[in-house]
Amino acid sequence: SWLTGDESECLWAGISCGEVTGEVAEIELVDNNLIGPIPSEIAALDNLDILVLEKNKLTGTLPDTFNAGLNRLRLNLNFLSGTVPSTLSGRLISLDLTGNKFTGTLDDLMDSVPRIKQLELGDNLFTGTIPASLA
Repeated sequence: SWLTGDESECLWAGISCGEVTGEVAEIELVDNNLIGPIPSEIAALDNLDILVLEKNKLTGTLPDTFNAGLNRLRLNLNFLSGTVPSTLSGRLISLDLTGNKFTGTLDDLMDSVPRIKQLELGDNLFTGTIPASLA
């Protein structure tokens, strides 16, 4: 379990591991009443492909970096704020930050996620225009 640590994290609820590597590939903890900042140590999960922490009570800013291989990030409906770091994973194809208090320009955000295919940013405090390639 999460509290005892007496079994592999691959057996924990909300965690999926890669078949080949056996390392954490997906964290999906939706509506789990998680409170506080996202730990910066999450960047150490080198094989993390999907991170879903929506509908929690996460606060503070985003970590300066996530692992380079992260493809999908869903942090919607939390209490996160600040700007989105320019060091966000350049491999992201799906990003949902809806319902937080993020600030900054859309131009800066778009520069940090060149491969993005799905982008949801509603109910934040971003400024700027949506690039024509996404409209």
